[in-house]
Amino acid sequence: MSDRFPLAAAARSAAKIWTAVGGIVTGLAGVGIITADQNTALQGLLVAVTALVGAGTSAAAAFGVRRQAEPLVTPVADPRDDDGTKLVPIPGA
Repeated sequence: MSDRFPLAAAARSAAKIWTAVGGIVTGLAGVGIITADQNTALQGLLVAVTALVGAGTSAAAAFGVRRQAEPLVTPVADPRDDDGTKLVPIPGA
């Protein structure tokens, strides 16, 4: 089934996976397979990875918007049309 909002669906899937991994790590600590300190370290690692992924995604989105929008914006310093003709008349010309 096609999802109308694929990015939101991907985010939901990632959140479910991350929640499951966090629960597994906590469960491992609960039954004594890993220590409480190891649990804390792994939970911190999960939070750090989540933050880095979020920052990377935000940066990629910002650069993508810039790359798509820049050709559509008229530069203020030297505005010209598609043919290269100046949009602002030159005084005395």
